[in-house]
Amino acid sequence: MTFLIFVQSCRVYHSDSVTLEKALIEKKRVKIKTKSGKTLKFKQIIKDSNQYYGITRKDKFLIIENNISSVRLQNRTLSGILTVVSVLYVATGVVLVIMIGNFSVALADGLTPPN
Repeated sequence: MTFLIFVQSCRVYHSDSVTLEKALIEKKRVKIKTKSGKTLKFKQIIKDSNQYYGITRKDKFLIIENNISSVRLQNRTLSGILTVVSVLYVATGVVLVIMIGNFSVALADGLTPPN
């Protein structure tokens, strides 16, 4: 269960900064770094009455443009690839643990490994 939460929350962002207007048009998740070093993550950027807002699950936050040092868009392709790789990595680990467990049981039953 914890692993599923981790995998679903794994997001990768592009390294290049974009404008708030570009983030508004793209309608993707964004990571905003403020000049004070704070990191803000939003599901989407919207514009209302000439003001930009960051949307989270429940709330809408006013974004003050002068306080922003970078705006990075989510890289959906790489996020998806890393999610699949993570699932395969864990599945491989589970299979190896099962195989090692079965091998140990066989040795405990008095069977000897092939030479």
